[in-house]
Amino acid sequence: MEEFQFCETPKCTNRPLTQSTYCWLHLQEKAAYLKRLIDSKDLKQAYLAKIEIDDLHLNRRDLSCAILNGARMTGAKLSDVNFKQATLCHVILDGAALRHCDFTSAIGDGASFAAATGNGLKLPWSQFKYANFTRADFVSCDLTEAVLTGSLLLRARFEGAKMLGIFLDHADLEEADLNGADLSYAVLGGARLKGANLADTQLKRANLLGADLRGACLLNSSMVKALPIRADLRGADLQGANLQGVLFLEADLRDAVFDGANLRSANFERALIKGASFNGADIRNTNLKNAITD
Repeated sequence: MEEFQFCETPKCTNRPLTQSTYCWLHLQEKAAYLKRLIDSKDLKQAYLAKIEIDDLHLNRRDLSCAILNGARMTGAKLSDVNFKQATLCHVILDGAALRHCDFTSAIGDGASFAAATGNGLKLPWSQFKYANFTRADFVSCDLTEAVLTGSLLLRARFEGAKMLGIFLDHADLEEADLNGADLSYAVLGGARLKGANLADTQLKRANLLGADLRGACLLNSSMVKALPIRADLRGADLQGANLQGVLFLEADLRDAVFDGANLRSANFERALIKGASFNGADIRNTNLKNAITD
């Protein structure tokens, strides 16, 4: 069994960086080290915790299974970088430009991607709990079954994203743009989606238990058999939406707009529907029993 190594600085218990005998804190020739690092083609399984390398330009590098906990890469420009199964907890990539990077199965709890942009990003089966994606622009990215529990996605752009089975429970997506995204089977319990754009989204069987959707746009969305139980949809726009079999049990739907929506077999039992509009909606087999209108 390989003996665990420590930084050469006396009494330091940090692990040394790859290609060094010192941790980042005690590394003296940081500039020379970073140059050597950037020139390395294969950084698979590299240990690079807490390195600071702002405005980094990196193309076609293999960082799969690498450990970059606490690293700071603000404003980095990364293209075709492989982060598969990498550990990125508390990494700072604010303002980064990420092109065709692969974060499949990566773990990055507490990471920050604020105002970062992404093109062709892959993040399926990744875990970024309590991460910061505020104002991030990750249009058409792949987040299949990713775990973003408790994360911040304020005013972020995820139009056309593939988000099947994603975990966004208790996440904050206020005013986020998810137009055309596929959120089928997503877990959005307790999520904050106030003012979010969910037009043309797929929300089949999505769990929206207790979610805040006040003023959200769900125009022409598909929510077949979704579960917005006890959700707050006051003033939400659901015109033309496919809401077949949706359970609106005890939901707050005051002043919501359901004009032209397909509400076949939907259940509004004990839901608050005062001021809601149902002009031209298909309400065949819809359960409005005990719905509260005052």
